[in-house]
Amino acid sequence: MIVAMSTAKKLDWRGWMLGIMGAIISGGAGALGSGLGTSVVDPKDFNLTAGFSHVLEVMATSFAISAAFSLAKFLQTHPIPEALTINTSGPVTVTQNTTVNPSSPEAK
Repeated sequence: MIVAMSTAKKLDWRGWMLGIMGAIISGGAGALGSGLGTSVVDPKDFNLTAGFSHVLEVMATSFAISAAFSLAKFLQTHPIPEALTINTSGPVTVTQNTTVNPSSPEAK
C-alpha cells in the first residue's frame, strides 16, 4: 500500500485531470453546432423563440453524448496519468558551504 502511494505521487495527476476536463469541454462544444443545426433543419419545432426548450434539450443530450465519447477517447489514450518529469533549463549551480572550527584538530 505504501509503495502504491509513493508511486501515485510520482504521476502527473494535474495534467491528467486537465486533459479530462478538456475532453469534456471539447465534446460539449459539438452541442452548440447540433443545437443550432436542428434550428436550421426544422425551424418550426426547434427555433430560438417558441421552441427554445426543444433546442436546449437537443443541446443537453448532444453535450452528454459528445462529452462521453471524447472522455472515452481520452481515457483510451491516457488510461493513467503520465510520470512526472522535471525539466531544468539554464545553468544549475550547486554550492557547498563549509565551516571549519579553529579549535578542532583538523584546522591545525
